[in-house]
Amino acid sequence: MKRFSFSFGKKIKDLQEQGGTEAPRARGRRSSRSLLRHAEFMKEATPGSQIRMVFWAAGGAFSLATVIWAFTLWSNLKMEEIVFELSQPLAGTGDSMIQSFVLRCILPMIAVAALVILLLWKIRDHAEEEKARAEAAAAAASAAEAMSAAEEAVSEAAEAAESVV
Repeated sequence: MKRFSFSFGKKIKDLQEQGGTEAPRARGRRSSRSLLRHAEFMKEATPGSQIRMVFWAAGGAFSLATVIWAFTLWSNLKMEEIVFELSQPLAGTGDSMIQSFVLRCILPMIAVAALVILLLWKIRDHAEEEKARAEAAAAAASAAEAMSAAEEAVSEAAEAAESVV
């Protein structure tokens, strides 16, 4: 049976060898441009994996916010009592309880999902810009190569014309 493992350091090292990025700093605050530069592995992410990332982040935020909300609201109850309360029908539940849940659990989940979507969008835009720059550099290099070949051909033709005369 083959074991699979992922090493972030190895991925960065492989990208460095390909000329893709520089090593991330160990400490200190990073700018958004620096974070985008070090997120090269996200360029290969498929739309399905990006959707999963959004759902995982939103689900994690929702779970964390729900636990904090429940333990804040019912601080002296045991877990079994909380589960019992949550399993009962909503009939008779006050509007303030539902409003509290929406404000403290649903809105943070939406905010985290929006933040992850924004981050993935920025990474995709950055990748498209780099791709366009690489294509422009390749076009410029091929144009320069064609110019040097044309200059060489002109100089050979001039030498041939001088030798005939």
